[in-house]
Amino acid sequence: MIGSRARGSREMFRLRIGSGRDISLQWRLGLLVLAGLLFLFGLFAVLGELLTEDTARGMAAERLSVARLTAAFLDRQFEEQFTQLEWMAAQIDMNAAADGAQAQRWGELAVTADPLVSSLFLVDSTGRLVWSNPPHALGLGQDASGERYVREPLVTGFRYASPAFADPDTLHPTAVFSVPVRGADGRPAGVLAASLDATDPMFGVLASAAYQIGVGGHAELVDQNMRLIASNEHGHALLGAEHPTFYGPYMQRHESGVGLTDPIGDEDPEDRGQRHIMAFVPLARVPWGLGLGGSESTFNALSARWRWTTLPLGVVALGIALFLVWVARRRIVVPLQTLTRTSQQIASGDLATPVPLDGDGEVLMLAKAFDEMRSRLLQVREAEGELSRMKDEFVAIASHELRTPVAALSLLIQLQRRRLERGDPLNYHEALCKLYEQVERISRLVAQLLDTSRIETGKLTLERRPADLARIVEEAAQAIKEVDSRGHAVMIHAPASMPAVVDPLRLSQVITNLLDNAVKHSPDGEPVEIDLSQPDPGTARLAVRDRGAGIQPANRAHVFDRFFQEPGAKGSTGLGLGLYVSREIVQLHSGEIAVECPQDGGTAFVVTLPTGLPIQN
Repeated sequence: MIGSRARGSREMFRLRIGSGRDISLQWRLGLLVLAGLLFLFGLFAVLGELLTEDTARGMAAERLSVARLTAAFLDRQFEEQFTQLEWMAAQIDMNAAADGAQAQRWGELAVTADPLVSSLFLVDSTGRLVWSNPPHALGLGQDASGERYVREPLVTGFRYASPAFADPDTLHPTAVFSVPVRGADGRPAGVLAASLDATDPMFGVLASAAYQIGVGGHAELVDQNMRLIASNEHGHALLGAEHPTFYGPYMQRHESGVGLTDPIGDEDPEDRGQRHIMAFVPLARVPWGLGLGGSESTFNALSARWRWTTLPLGVVALGIALFLVWVARRRIVVPLQTLTRTSQQIASGDLATPVPLDGDGEVLMLAKAFDEMRSRLLQVREAEGELSRMKDEFVAIASHELRTPVAALSLLIQLQRRRLERGDPLNYHEALCKLYEQVERISRLVAQLLDTSRIETGKLTLERRPADLARIVEEAAQAIKEVDSRGHAVMIHAPASMPAVVDPLRLSQVITNLLDNAVKHSPDGEPVEIDLSQPDPGTARLAVRDRGAGIQPANRAHVFDRFFQEPGAKGSTGLGLGLYVSREIVQLHSGEIAVECPQDGGTAFVVTLPTGLPIQN
C-alpha cells in the first residue's frame, strides 16, 4: 500500500517524451542542468572576449570615476580660494585712504591667505594698483586695467579665473583668481586678486590620480585656452595640451566623458603615433578641465589578462554547477515529492495530518501555503459541521417551541367544540384568555425570528422620537403582570418621568424581554425588581433583577449569543433569541447591556444608554 502511494506521488513528477517513456522530475532536472552546462561551456568560449570588452569598459569607467573624484577635489580647493578671497574683499573699504594704517590692515588680511596663494594685490575701480603683497612687479599706482582678470570682475561683478601664464618673478606656472570689492552701493569699487602657484603640493593630487590607473598613466589640468596648468609629468606645464581635439568638444559642452584620442606626435619615439584612452572632466568652479588616462597599448595589455582567467573559471563553474544540482535535488525535488504525497492526502479528505515543512526558500513558502490551505479547509469543514449542528438544533427548538402553542390552540379549540356539542355552558373569557396567551406566544417567537433575520441582514432600524422612559417601563411591567400566572410582584423604582429620544416600541421590546426572562427564572411568588435611574446627565440606567438561581460564571459570556439557553436552568423555554435581539437593539441606541450576579443571589441585567437630550448646565 505504501509502495503504491509512493509510486503515485512520483507520477506527479513525470514527463512523457517522444518514445512514450516517462522521466521523473529528478532526471528531468538533471537533463536540463546538463543542457545548461553544455550551453555554459560553449558560452565560456566567447566569455573571454566579452569579459575583455567588459573589463575595458570597466577600466574606462574607472578612469572617468577617478577623474571625477580628482576634479571634485580641485573644485573644492578652488572654491575655498574664491570664498576666502570674497571674505577678504568684504573686509576692504575702497573709500578709505591708502595710508599706513590701511596698508597694515590689508597686510593682516594677507597673512590669512592660503599657502597656495603666492601673492595678493588690490586695484581700484579705474584699474590702478593700490596695494600688493609682496610688492607687484607692475608697481603701485600703475594701470592694470588691461588685464582681463581686472576687467571681468569690474564689468560683470563676478569672480574670474585666468588662463595659465609664467610668473615674471618665479617663472612658475601661475593663474590668477580675482573677485570684485564692492562699495557701499553694492557695485564693484575695486578688484582683489590672488596669484596661485601651480607648483604647490596641492597639485600633487594629479600624480596620485595618475598612479591609480597604473603604469603609464598621466593626468593634466588644462585652462580655457588648452594650455597645461599642471601635470604629473614635470616640465610640461604651460605647454599645449596633449589632446586638445579630444578635450575641446567636452569643454565646450561642459560635459565629462571617456574615449580614444587621435595619435599623438610625442617627442619620445616610443610614444609617437600612439593613441590614448583618456577621461576628461570639466571643472565646475573654474573654466578649466582635467584629463586622465594612459596609452592604448597599456590599456589593452591590462584588459587582455582576463582572457587567460576564463578557462579555470569555467572549470570551477562546472564543479559548482554539479554541486548545485545535488543541492537542488535534496532541497527542491525531495520536498516537492513530499508535497505531492501530502496534496494527494488532502485531496482524499485527510485534513488532520499537517504538511511537513521541509526545504527552504520558495519550497518552504509553498509548504507553508499548503499547510495553511489545509488548516483553512479543516476550519471550513468544522464550521460547516457546527453550522449544520446549529441548524439542526434551531430547527428542533423552533419546531418544538412552535408545536407547543399550536398544540395548545388545537386542544383548546377541540375542548370548546365538544362543550358546544354537549350543550355545556362556555366560559368565553377564560377560553379567550388562553387562546390569546398561545397566540401571543407564537407572535413573540415569530417576531424574534424576524428580528434575528433583520439583524443578520443589517435591516433592523430604529424610529427615534421623544418618549418617557418611566412610562415605557410602567407599561411593560403592566403587560407582564397581565400574563403572569405565577404570582410575581413587579417592583418599580423609577422617577415620575425621564424624557429621552429613543424608539419606544423597540425599547419596550427590550424591557419586556428582560422582564419575561426574570419572571421565568424566579421562584413562584418572588418579586421582580426594576430600577430606572439617571447616574449622570445624558445617561439612563435600567436594571432588571430576579431572585432566581443566577447564571454560572462559565455561561455569562454567552448569555447574549444566538440560541443560547443555560443548561438545566429552570424555565428555559423559547428559542434563546430574546437577549440576543435585546443586545442589538440597545447597541443601535448607542448603549450597553451587561449581566450581573449579585452576592445575595439572583441575576440582574443592566442597560445604559444615552437619553439623546442636550445636557443642561
